[in-house]
Amino acid sequence: MIDDDGVSLTPREIEPNKDRMDLKPNLQYVERNLPKYEEALRRFLSKPFPPENYVWISGIDVRNVVDDFTLQLPPNTALDILSHLPTEMLRISSLRALDYQYQRFIPIPNFNEEGFLDAKCPCRRVVSADIFPHDEEEDGTHIEHHPTRILIGNTHQGVIFPSFLPKTVSENRRAVEFYQIHVLLHEFFHTIVAPFRSEESAKRLVLHFQDGKSMTYADWRKAFIDSMLHREPVFPSNYASTYADQIHPEADRSSIAVEEQLCETFAAYILGRAPGNVEYDDFTTFHFGNEHPEEQLIKGYGSIRHELMDRFFHATFESKSPE
Repeated sequence: MIDDDGVSLTPREIEPNKDRMDLKPNLQYVERNLPKYEEALRRFLSKPFPPENYVWISGIDVRNVVDDFTLQLPPNTALDILSHLPTEMLRISSLRALDYQYQRFIPIPNFNEEGFLDAKCPCRRVVSADIFPHDEEEDGTHIEHHPTRILIGNTHQGVIFPSFLPKTVSENRRAVEFYQIHVLLHEFFHTIVAPFRSEESAKRLVLHFQDGKSMTYADWRKAFIDSMLHREPVFPSNYASTYADQIHPEADRSSIAVEEQLCETFAAYILGRAPGNVEYDDFTTFHFGNEHPEEQLIKGYGSIRHELMDRFFHATFESKSPE
C-alpha cells in the first residue's frame, strides 16, 4: 500500500493503526479505574434535576429490548443517566429513541488502506453475539474475525443503537457496564452536535455562557480543534485517536472525525476520564499535552478542552433562523 507521500506502508506499520480499534485495552483501562468511575457516576447522579427532565425522558421511545445476557445497559439505567444532564442540553438534543435492535450483535470495523477506521463506511458487517468471533459468508465460507477489534454503539437520525460487548473483550460485567455508559454519553452528544454539523448550521447555534459572553457553535468547535492542533495534542481517548489521520490544520471542522473528538471529550467530562494510552487522575486536572497548564489552572481548569466543554455544559442555547 502507498500512502499520500508515495511511501510504501508495510503490514507492520498498518496493523498498529488497526489496533486503535482494539477495545480490549479500553476495557482493561476501565477495570483498573473502576473505583474512580464509580465515584464519578455517584457524584453525577447525586445532583438533583428539574421536573421538566422527566417530561423529556418520558418522550424517548425505547424499543426492541431483549432481557437476556446481551442487555449490558438496561434502558432504565440509560434514561436515568441522561435525565441528570442539563435541561438546556436535552432541549437541543435530537434524541428520540433508544433502539436495541443491535443489542445481540457486534459491528465489525471497516479499515482503509492505511489501517485507519474508514470514516465513509466505518461498519463492514454485524455478527451475532451467539457466534462471534466466528462467522460465515452466504456461500458458507468460514470467517474468523479479530476477537477484540470491534465497533460499539451507533447513532442515526436521533436514534441511539446500543450493541454488544463480547467476552473476548472483557468478562468484567461492571467494567462492561461503565464502558457502555461511556458509549451512551458519546452517542448522546452526537444527537446534540450532529444537527449542527455543517458550517452554516453551526453558525446559527449560539452558546450563551454564565459569564455573559456568547459565541457560535462553529467558533466553539473551531476553538476546540485548534487547541488540539496547537496546544493540547493528546487525544481524548484511544477511540478518538483512530481519526488521527484526519485531524490536521486543513481538516474540515464539520467532519465526523472532528465530531468524534467532541463526543469522546463529553463522555470524559462526565465520567472523569476516557480510555487512552495516557492515564490521568481526572479529566478536570489533566493538561492533555499543554506545556503551560498554569494558564488554565489559574482559571480553574486543567486544560483548554476542559474549559470549553465546561462552558458548553452550562450554556444556554439559541438557534437562529437562516438569514
